[in-house]
Amino acid sequence: MRAHGDSTGDVNDFGYSARHDVIAAIAFLEQERPGRPIVIIGESLGAAAALFAAKDCVGRVKGYLFAAPYDGLDTAVWNRCNRYLFPPLTQAAYAGLLLWSPVFLPVSIKRVRPSEHLRDIPETVPVTFFASEDDRYARIREVTSMAEAIQSHARIISVHGGGHGQFLSIHEAEYRQAILDLVAQVDRSN
Repeated sequence: MRAHGDSTGDVNDFGYSARHDVIAAIAFLEQERPGRPIVIIGESLGAAAALFAAKDCVGRVKGYLFAAPYDGLDTAVWNRCNRYLFPPLTQAAYAGLLLWSPVFLPVSIKRVRPSEHLRDIPETVPVTFFASEDDRYARIREVTSMAEAIQSHARIISVHGGGHGQFLSIHEAEYRQAILDLVAQVDRSN
């Protein structure tokens, strides 16, 4: 992910620009493995990048697994403020972050809303959401709401225990099974 962790880059816009990396990865796979179905698995910011790229991936991606996606940057910011602060500092920090976001983000915080791109995924493409009921950053009710927005071709798998980004360490068997089930569903439809 650009400008996140040890990755290079100057601006972290929470997956918005990384949509170009998703599209480039798909183009690479299409060239290297022509005719093979492509399934995208994205966790947190990776899920956001995949959602931002969804419109450009129509007809190219055959399935998605989104683990702990955030629905909008404003909600993600609130969840983090609420996690680490207490009222009235929560509200003050949140208001300050919203106020200063235009200085640091190349796009409006209102445009950084992955959930608005769910409908760019065709109904013929299966989507699996994987979420923890204990995640304080991508809350289960937010992930459930995202799944319900495309309920005709989505399912949600929720697990207990662990927090954000801990699926492979705490729920490895369930996570791997979700991937295998999605791949099998894609194989059956192709």
